[in-house]
Order: sequence, then structure tokens, then C-alpha cells
Amino acid sequence: MHGSGELSYSSTFVDDETRLAIDRYVAFAKRGPALFPSAIGRAEELIGPLPEALRYLYRTCGNGHFGAGFRPLIFEGDPEEARVYDFGETSVVGATLIERDHVTDDTPWPPGLLRLFNWGCAVESCVDTLEPRLRVVRYDPHWLGEAPEAEIPTRAAYATDVVGPQQASAFVVERESLASWLDLWREGHSLAELQRMGEPRLPS
Repeated sequence: MHGSGELSYSSTFVDDETRLAIDRYVAFAKRGPALFPSAIGRAEELIGPLPEALRYLYRTCGNGHFGAGFRPLIFEGDPEEARVYDFGETSVVGATLIERDHVTDDTPWPPGLLRLFNWGCAVESCVDTLEPRLRVVRYDPHWLGEAPEAEIPTRAAYATDVVGPQQASAFVVERESLASWLDLWREGHSLAELQRMGEPRLPS
């Protein structure tokens, strides 16, 4: 995130496609305790308004851990404590606060991008809250400024104008909507399969 500005959310309602995908996922996934509206409100006090679809996901499925890798939205207790954790251990709120603390002109982070799912080894699936369909973007820092063009994953580049050409290969579109991404995850596709099934790279 740039500075400490609030998120801008794409919608105040859940479209039918996304709601049905979340409901299908709920029927499949192991649910945790429901996240109360007060906890979601506390999260929004810290990082800004969330899209209604994400509120619905956490209200319906629980506070993360409704599938290996999903981050809790917020920890119980003092959310400021989340800043002491690394990205692999913290919540969506904590990761956003850490990002705001460490963002620089040399290491920009696209505005509106929330770290939703941690694959391990610093690889993340993030939700683009500025897009109406909440597209899912893969962040893989192993590709930062090191991969020649021929080796960059064959998926759509993302936010080159924000992160610059040297970092663009680390941000690629996994799926064009949260709904389609949840359906693929529900069907049991692995990280490698999602990578192969990702959106084609856009012509430069």
C-alpha cells in the first residue's frame, strides 16, 4: 500500500457469481468460528473499508484457516501486535500494516492489493480490491528483477505502471475473479496447476 491511505473498495454488495462461489466453497471447506461484524469493523478501522464480498467470505467461512493458507482477517487482542510478526505468520490486517510500514519508492506495493492466501516461501495470492470482480493476483518475489523475459511465467503481467518493469514479473494475474479462483481451489488444484491455468500474459 502507498503510505497509510485507506483501501478503496470496489463494491458495497456481493454479486451473484461471487456469492454462489463462496457458498459452494463453504459447503466444501472446513469452517472456523464465524467472524463477528465487530471484528470486521475493527479490521476496517485499521486498513479501510473492505469489499462486501470479503466481509461475506469471512462472516460465512470464519476467520481464516478455512483452507490451508488462508490468512485470518484479524487476530483477537491488540491488532497492533500483528506488526511484530513476519508475513508468513500474520493476518490480512497485519500484512497490510507491515506493508505500509515498509513501502518505499524502490519497493512499491500496488494500492488495493490484499494478501489473502499464503502458499509458503513468500508466495502469496492477493485480492485486487479495486477491481469489481476482485481478481486474484499472484505475488512471487522470487521473480523480482532477476528473470529474463523468456523465463517469466506465462501469465498476465499486473500493475507494471505501479511497480515498474523490474518488479512486474513478480505480480501476475492468477484469475480474473475471486469467484473463479475459489472454484478452482475448491476443486483441489495445486499452486503449480493454478500457475499453469493462470491468465495468458498480455502482449507488451
